[in-house]
Amino acid sequence: MNLQEYCSLNQQNFDHVKSIEKQVYPHIMQAFQDFDNIEDLLDYSDCDGQIDCIIKQDWYVIFCNGSKVEIIDLASRKRLEYSELMEIKRKLESFGDKIITMNARESTSYKLIKLAERRGVFKIISDKPNYTFGEPMHELELRLLKMKPQNSFKEWYYYQEAIDQGTEKAVASFLSKRNTRTKGKSRRRIGKITEKPLRVQKR
Repeated sequence: MNLQEYCSLNQQNFDHVKSIEKQVYPHIMQAFQDFDNIEDLLDYSDCDGQIDCIIKQDWYVIFCNGSKVEIIDLASRKRLEYSELMEIKRKLESFGDKIITMNARESTSYKLIKLAERRGVFKIISDKPNYTFGEPMHELELRLLKMKPQNSFKEWYYYQEAIDQGTEKAVASFLSKRNTRTKGKSRRRIGKITEKPLRVQKR
C-alpha cells in the first residue's frame, strides 16, 4: 500500500486507519470500527475546520485544523522513531501558532507529552484529568514552543537513554576507583563505604 505523507482522507486509507486502531486499542476504545465511510468520521470529529492527517504503514495521526488544532487520534503498532516524531512536529508547525488540543491516554501519549514539556517542546496550558471508556485520560491544551539549539527535539527524544548510560558509566567508574582506594584495608572499613548511597550527578 502506497501511503502518502500528507494524505487526502479517502476510503482506502481510512480502512487502513481502522485496521491499526483495531490492533492497538482495547475493544471498548475503538471508535472507528463502526464507521462505514469518511462522512461518519467527519460527524464524529465535529471539526470546525479541515481534517488533515499523516498515515503510514504502522501508525497514523488525524488532525482537525480549525480555530484550534485538535489531535483527534494518534495510534501506532510500534514505538515511533525520532524521524517519525519530527514528522508530526513539522505537521503541527505547518498549522501556525495555534493552540493544540487532545485527549491523551495516561498510559501512552500523556507520558510522551509530559516528557516533551520538560524538554521545552510544548507548554501545557490546561490539563483536565478525565475517564473515557474506563481509561484515565487528560484533556490537554498545548502550545508548541520554539526550541533553543541546546534544548533540541532530538535531545529530548534521546535524553532518558543518555542519562541511563551516563549513570551506568559513572557508577562503574566510582566503584572502580573506590575498590582501588580500599584495596588492602579492613573488611569493616569496606562495609562502611558500601552502606552509603551512591550520588551520581545527572547533567
